[in-house]
Amino acid sequence: MSKPSDSPCRYQIVFRTECGNVLADVLDDAVIESRDGYTCVIATVRDQSEFYGLLDRFAALALWPVSLIELDAERLATRTSEIRLFARRPTPDPT
Repeated sequence: MSKPSDSPCRYQIVFRTECGNVLADVLDDAVIESRDGYTCVIATVRDQSEFYGLLDRFAALALWPVSLIELDAERLATRTSEIRLFARRPTPDPT
């Protein structure tokens, strides 16, 4: 089933740099996490114009995505706090 063209879409955008501080100042309602040399952004856009405007904002900051994924409706329905931005690596055994 396709969604209406005017329904919001959520995207996961990954950058190969830790730029969470910069993006937090620029993006009001996005979830941002930086770690291990990467930054992951989960952002919702209302339409194609807003999507390209978001990409223009990244370009203005000299940030180029290494990954851009439209999240599916099932994942969109989850609460933001439940979205795993980065896979958690197991902690090494200190012994």
